Amino acid sequence: MFQKSKKFVLLLMVSITIISLLAACGAPATQAPVEETEAPAATEAPAATEAPAAEKFTIGISNPFISSEYRTQMIAELIEVNQEYMDQGITNELVIESADTDVAGQIQQLQNLMAKNVDAILVNPGDVNGLNATLTEAVNKGIIVISVDQELNVPGVYNVGIDQKAWAMTSARWLAEKLGGKGEIVQIEGFPGHPANVARMDGVAEVLAGYPDIKVLATDTGKWDEATGQQVMSNFLSAYPNMTGYWTQDGMAIGALQAVMAA
Repeated sequence: MFQKSKKFVLLLMVSITIISLLAACGAPATQAPVEETEAPAATEAPAATEAPAAEKFTIGISNPFISSEYRTQMIAELIEVNQEYMDQGITNELVIESADTDVAGQIQQLQNLMAKNVDAILVNPGDVNGLNATLTEAVNKGIIVISVDQELNVPGVYNVGIDQKAWAMTSARWLAEKLGGKGEIVQIEGFPGHPANVARMDGVAEVLAGYPDIKVLATDTGKWDEATGQQVMSNFLSAYPNMTGYWTQDGMAIGALQAVMAA
């Protein structure tokens, strides 16, 4: 279900982008002033000409992380959804900047997209503040900017995504209830410091604070990667054979489950 909800967010994101672009291009009609004048002499109407084709929009994608099943899915589904709009003559092919990179690298991605004169940018930010100046520059150029997967506090930037903290709190609360409010668990997180991961871990910590009899034995990063999540969980199982539960997220959960089943 979570994968379907993410696909819905991607569809919503592209749809909002298209609507924003159409709204930006539309100007309110004004009625010409009417003056009482003598009717002009009849003249022959000019030959009809074909209306110019509607201008297509170009959307750019900035993604700073590709070592994740979700990010691979994200790019693939953005291409799929955009193809539907291309078939309708609304958009051009996506301009994609996607690679494992840091804040400086993502700033370069955004600058590359601006240099290619895109009409809109969909950005999955790798940092909650580091892109602010560059995104403000894009907004000031008249580019529609939409952040996905992480909310940004940048004037003019639209945010489309889930409440990361609330989502994590729901799963942490479920785990605590299944444990009967007591036990020993481990945690496998995404990238420490990434805004989405920080929000999720804050949510888990807030829930577990209400369950003093649940002890967190250890936390390690699975780098939002299924294989890494499996290895981390295998290590935990060896180090803490009496653990009673674990909390993780995204594709790492599949890897962790595989480790448990193989133990």
